[in-house]
Amino acid sequence: MHEIVLAKQIDQVVGLFKRHVRFYVYAKRQIAGLKISVQSLVTTLSEFESRIAVIRTRLPSQSPTEQLATLREVHEIEKDIARDRTSIAHHQRKIETLECDLEATWDLW
Repeated sequence: MHEIVLAKQIDQVVGLFKRHVRFYVYAKRQIAGLKISVQSLVTTLSEFESRIAVIRTRLPSQSPTEQLATLREVHEIEKDIARDRTSIAHHQRKIETLECDLEATWDLW
């Protein structure tokens, strides 16, 4: 009888350990994917900022109508930059949360 109870307890511990391993693999994959996304967004931000710099150099030589169109274009790019910065911040928070969860999970063992 004691062996049966012990076997069930061992099965429970093994099952719990397997769940922790699956979570570890899941979290590591998520973190890797988020880091790739962040790097891509940072690259895009750099490209947007370079594009704005080039566009602004054209402003002095443009007519008022062209300047207005150029400023609208810059405004649209700045909205994209703000959106990407928000995405980067969200991804970084998610990475931090997953890393904390991983640390807490493995502290149990």
